[in-house]
Amino acid sequence: MADTTVQKVDESLILHLLALIREKGPISLWSLLPLQDHTLKEFHEVTTIMKSRRIVSESEGKMSITEEGIKLLPDINRTTMSLDFACKECGTRGYFVDSKDELLTKFKEAVKTRPLPSEEFDQTAVSDEDTFIRVAFMHERGDVYQKNLMMIGDFDCFGLMAALSGLPNKVVVLEYDTRLVNFINETAKKYNIEHILSARVFDVREPLPAEFEKNFDVFSCDPVETYEGIKLYFSRGTQTLKGVGSSAYFGLTSLEAGRYKWFQIEKLLIGMNFVITDARRNFNCYPDTGLELMHPFYKKVGVAPDCTWYWASLFRIECVEDPIIPIVGKYEGTQDIYVDDEAWATPQKD
Repeated sequence: MADTTVQKVDESLILHLLALIREKGPISLWSLLPLQDHTLKEFHEVTTIMKSRRIVSESEGKMSITEEGIKLLPDINRTTMSLDFACKECGTRGYFVDSKDELLTKFKEAVKTRPLPSEEFDQTAVSDEDTFIRVAFMHERGDVYQKNLMMIGDFDCFGLMAALSGLPNKVVVLEYDTRLVNFINETAKKYNIEHILSARVFDVREPLPAEFEKNFDVFSCDPVETYEGIKLYFSRGTQTLKGVGSSAYFGLTSLEAGRYKWFQIEKLLIGMNFVITDARRNFNCYPDTGLELMHPFYKKVGVAPDCTWYWASLFRIECVEDPIIPIVGKYEGTQDIYVDDEAWATPQKD
């Protein structure tokens, strides 16, 4: 892959951020992150330059525009900058969740004993409401009712939510964390859904067990965001699909996956005979767990988050021809599938 390092200052991003800061400031950099689509690495580089040019100032973790910054913006009525008609009720996603919904309440109770996130597995979970929304979206697209669902890794417990609904025919979770596998199987037994839901310990670097090949209608994953890791997750998931007409769901951020990586992923999907049918921006949020204190980005900015800032887009893809699988058998690659130069929100030890 090409070097994704920023080679020159992105003046258009500076202008975009400057306008946002004038409109919404003082504003924390954490609140700015979901309003732009560059990586954490690029964002940090640009905001550092903005401060060095003294077009913004920072106090107590919040950024404000300076007189020098105001001079760079067109002298227009500020109301024209406030073209914000996004739905505040649903958070722009088009789905409103009733907090008293019976299924959501059952799910919240079920995941109370889920293992805590571990830095070893780079684990974070979307909010319970977002798990609910994602399963609802999958159901809306005809990918849940009487379907066989495969989850390649599932700390979010999408598989558990789907199984609790009683809609799928079968849900299998392949997961590396033994704690989570035990939790899912014990919870399935507790709620009498073990005929639908089961989990097994699996390392994506190992060959897929033959019993799972071409046996599922849908797979879902939120892969590590290195290109090599994504290719491996997609390969394992695609091996489980029945073929043409099968679909898959995955989350992807712009914070740890820049434009070039997205481009490479799109080429990968086309080469595997998938078409992207849906791309929903900022569809799932990941509340902080405490592990963010080990992120390279936090160590650089030194300011604790003051909002939910890590958002992922949701993609749905569908197989239109017999799938082509790039990695079959044991993974023999030498590249790190977990960390690359954009992994600024991945816990890393010094």
